[in-house]
Amino acid sequence: MTKYKFDKKIVVKSYGVVCVVRTNAPDALRSIRSVLRRYLPGCGFLRSDASARHEFFYSWNASGLDSLYGATEPAARRGRRDSLLASLGSRVRITVAEYAPERVFIHAGVVGWKGRAIVIPARSFKGKTSLTAALVRCGALYYSDEYAILDKRGRVHPFPKELSLRGVMNELEQVDHPVETLGGKAGKRPLPVGLVVVSEYKKRAKWKPEIQNSAGGILEMINNTVSIRRDPKFVLPILSNVASNALIVKSKRGEAETTAPLILSLLERHFRNS
Repeated sequence: MTKYKFDKKIVVKSYGVVCVVRTNAPDALRSIRSVLRRYLPGCGFLRSDASARHEFFYSWNASGLDSLYGATEPAARRGRRDSLLASLGSRVRITVAEYAPERVFIHAGVVGWKGRAIVIPARSFKGKTSLTAALVRCGALYYSDEYAILDKRGRVHPFPKELSLRGVMNELEQVDHPVETLGGKAGKRPLPVGLVVVSEYKKRAKWKPEIQNSAGGILEMINNTVSIRRDPKFVLPILSNVASNALIVKSKRGEAETTAPLILSLLERHFRNS
């Protein structure tokens, strides 16, 4: 693989998934541990002799240009240390999302409002983090800007990583913000899903939510569910449960700050009238 000997390692466990990161340098261990904590909130570290199914290899080079391998990858990814450490965190996180037992991970922003979760399924560059942040500024509890994590009952559990907002440095780079810097708080307990918002930002778009049926809601969530191909028999009943009990709406939207209070009012009206 390389001339380096990967004789140092960190073993991390998150949502029942155990991963090991092997490296060639003692100096790398602190940085790797720090990035794993940032990308996997609530993770735990195991003894170095613990077994792990998923392996990653990080070459720490004196030049600051490092290399990252997955156990099954024929070639390394090379790059600047800060960028490559972020890539490591992202790869370990997606591995946890793919293989977590008893949980379904959906790419989504999530907040809590009056005892129910609002889930915004979407991939990157669709505006889910900016909408999540706007909802938090309106008083909603922050659960995640990355994943909605569902248990067998269809309840959403917190994944309170720092919010990764674009537009601070430029439109592409993300800058992490603790939720407290937005004047918000993180949710602590699992919530039933009350509202699924299928939306993406479009300049000058009007918020005109159309109610979707259960089948349409399931399809929208499937498109953003990490483990759907690996374990559809486990995933589909959970998504069906969510779609049967939540209001699902779809609409383009304009600015997040304008749309956020409308979403909160929509959820309140629906359950007040149901």
